[in-house]
Amino acid sequence: MVENSMDIATNKLAAASFIFGIFDLALVFSNYMVLYILVAGAALVCGSIALIQIKLKGGRGRGWAIGGIVLAFAFPIVLVILTAVNLIFFYRV
Repeated sequence: MVENSMDIATNKLAAASFIFGIFDLALVFSNYMVLYILVAGAALVCGSIALIQIKLKGGRGRGWAIGGIVLAFAFPIVLVILTAVNLIFFYRV
């Protein structure tokens, strides 16, 4: 018998990781950097645990977990890219 995909629940940690990632993006533009780092850490931990659980037990939410992890890394990656572009184009010796 083939299981219906609607019977398999979405991993709750995957959803939490994605929500933390979205909240993390909102904190980027605030002055609460300590809270930003804590929320980014929570998104990374929830996302990695969710990916392990989905691999072991099966289930849905893999994309949500990966999305939360990517959103946690989004601001540092953009900051590094903008700094590199600034150094390359505006500080030529």
